[in-house]
Amino acid sequence: MIYILTVYDSPNYGSYLQALSLKTILEKYDEVAFLDIHHQSVLKQSLVKICGHIYRRRFAGISFEIKKYKTFNALKKKMPIVDMKNAESDSIYVFGSDEIWNVNRSKFLNSPEFFGIGLKSGYKIAYAPTINTVKKEDMKTHTQLLDGISKFDFISVRDDHSKNVLSDLIDNDITVVTDPTFIFGIDNFKKMQTLPQIKDKYVMIYTYTRMFKNDEQINAVISACHKRGYKVISVGKYFKWCDLSVAADPSEFLGYVNNAECVITDTFHGTVFSILYRKNFVEVNPAQKIKNMLSDFGLNNCVISNVTEIESIIDKKKDYSVADIKQA
Repeated sequence: MIYILTVYDSPNYGSYLQALSLKTILEKYDEVAFLDIHHQSVLKQSLVKICGHIYRRRFAGISFEIKKYKTFNALKKKMPIVDMKNAESDSIYVFGSDEIWNVNRSKFLNSPEFFGIGLKSGYKIAYAPTINTVKKEDMKTHTQLLDGISKFDFISVRDDHSKNVLSDLIDNDITVVTDPTFIFGIDNFKKMQTLPQIKDKYVMIYTYTRMFKNDEQINAVISACHKRGYKVISVGKYFKWCDLSVAADPSEFLGYVNNAECVITDTFHGTVFSILYRKNFVEVNPAQKIKNMLSDFGLNNCVISNVTEIESIIDKKKDYSVADIKQA
């Protein structure tokens, strides 16, 4: 039996699709289930967002969050999930991908199981987790968690930063590997996708942080898109100012990426799927892990530091020659 420890239950397209990808890959070798370690309450997170919309009297935002929660909750019910207390002994545990070793986020810091602690006996493999932007000094303060990682039978991470920090703190050999979504591949994702029933050309916004902080940034995106005849569609996050905000399911998310004229994102998996679909995309103030990925694929020219710079880059087509060689 293979148990996966990752973030499979968030209303987040990247988390869901990386978990699905890894599960599908591992099913070639044995029965696979996600191990429930009770690391978060998605319902509580959704209620917080709903309360925020109620406070601001954004009634469309309320229905948006309710629909998104119901969509992902229905998907979760279809997943093979085993409570950690019911896990079989002497099984294989696969940790990752996603940022499950980010000790600066409480849901990971307070879940020692992500670091191999408190589980039944078995073989422990880390496949493509990341510490995100955690520094060595931060990691050093969590000796118990580092000790847990050091007891893994095999460790791989998905970025150079994670490898460099951890290599200085534990003796294990650490390998950098690709995210499981790249292994799952574009052909399989296209089989999953549901194309949107929208005739208008559009630019897709995909962010779950605060890419847009003021009216100047919002107006820059609206102006650049509308002058080209493109609608502005946000997928997965409600923005009142967008032409459309969609609480899509993961298959619809893929369809929106497929049909977009351009994707504007600041997320890791927004970047991954833009690359997989060979889209014209704009990367806004990316984290180091995204910069490393862009460099690997020869796509550094898609980066801007602020969305107000969108006009200068939105029409620049991407050269995917390096990506084509790497994925051949």
